[in-house]
Amino acid sequence: MSIYPNIKENIEIKGVLGSGGTAKVYDAWDKWAQKRVAVKALFKSRSADDYIKTKFKQEANIYLDLEHPNIVKLTDFIETKDTYYIVMEYVEGKNLDEYIGTVTGPIVGENLLIIFKQILRGVAHAHHLNFNHLDIKPSNIMVNSKKEVKVLDFGISSTKKEKVEKEKRRMGTPMYMSPEQVNLGEITRLSDIYSLGVTLYHLVTAQLPYTGQFTLDEIFDKIRFEKLPAIKESYPFSSDALQEVINKATEKDPDNRFQSCEEFEVFLEKALHNGG
Repeated sequence: MSIYPNIKENIEIKGVLGSGGTAKVYDAWDKWAQKRVAVKALFKSRSADDYIKTKFKQEANIYLDLEHPNIVKLTDFIETKDTYYIVMEYVEGKNLDEYIGTVTGPIVGENLLIIFKQILRGVAHAHHLNFNHLDIKPSNIMVNSKKEVKVLDFGISSTKKEKVEKEKRRMGTPMYMSPEQVNLGEITRLSDIYSLGVTLYHLVTAQLPYTGQFTLDEIFDKIRFEKLPAIKESYPFSSDALQEVINKATEKDPDNRFQSCEEFEVFLEKALHNGG
């Protein structure tokens, strides 16, 4: 008897790929399609929360709309008496957090441009369809050996400008949150621009921006009031031009950031072609 859930006759669970705050992701085989898939299973303990259930179903619907080479594809949504399952294409490779930690260390130069342009284009596609991701970070981005990128996990995304209750707003990852997320302000695609800036910092330095023993409130205060540390503190070979791109993306005032992923890409390309 399998130790894994039996969710549908054609889906055979093979192992565990990872686990988060609301769901576990399984490695599985789709017998009908004859291909490997990933199955995201909502924890039964979280399925009693109507908000979590709604967001989980919303995530599946979002994937149906987001047909793009740099966004993971949905293949099925399964509802059982106990919980919900999202079945997605299996993405070969590593998430960028693992990739930095075990393969590359800091990602710089042409490799940085190749990878980050794909991230920006996937997120731009979501923005054009009025979806804001709200949890952009290296561990939600997959990259394979060919440096092909897929953005994952639209589980807490929003579909319009909105104000959300405190506990719902802060379902994301604190270190990558924008000031307006922390302050319970108005959420737009510019919140994703900020998180993309923090992600770029992480890729270039192979470091989180605020290292050390900080409480959650201290991290939130840093996000509100402090610039990210200079990238040269962690990667001394980086350029001033690249620093300016990160500074612009992570401005505290959304109006002072890049106003789109396309604008972000233009300035990043210029910075990297000028020795960044």
